[in-house]
Amino acid sequence: MSIPFAHADEDLLERYTWQNRLLLLFAPHADDSRLREQQEILASNAAGLTERDIVILRLLPDSEPSIDNQPAIGVDSTRIYRDFAIEPGDFRLLLIGKDGTLKLSSDLPVTTSRLFDLIDSMPMRQWEMQNQD
Repeated sequence: MSIPFAHADEDLLERYTWQNRLLLLFAPHADDSRLREQQEILASNAAGLTERDIVILRLLPDSEPSIDNQPAIGVDSTRIYRDFAIEPGDFRLLLIGKDGTLKLSSDLPVTTSRLFDLIDSMPMRQWEMQNQD
C-alpha cells in the first residue's frame, strides 16, 4: 500500500523523509489496552526498531504528542488526526516509509515480526541491508 503522506504536518514529514520510518500510534487515551500492548510489543524489540530507523510518534487526543517518548514540540496533532481521518476514540497504527508514503494501517496492535517482515521486504530496506558496514 503506497498512499502519499499528503498534508499531514509537512514539517514533520520533511524532518524524517529519507532518514527514518515513522510509526504513528493513535489512541483514545494513554491507558488504552491496545496502545499499552503495542508499546510493550515495540519495547520488547528496541534493537530491531533502531536497526530499521523507526521513529515512534504517539498521538492522543488530549495530550501533547511524543516522539520516541520525548515531547514532540511543534507537531500539529490535530492536523495529523484530520489528514489521516482518525477519530479521537480510534486506535490506529500507521507506518510511513522513508519515502513518505503510507505502508501499513492497522486498527489492532501489530507484532514486530509482521512489522519487520514488511519493512525488510521494501526495496530501500533491502538496499540498506546489502550496504551495511
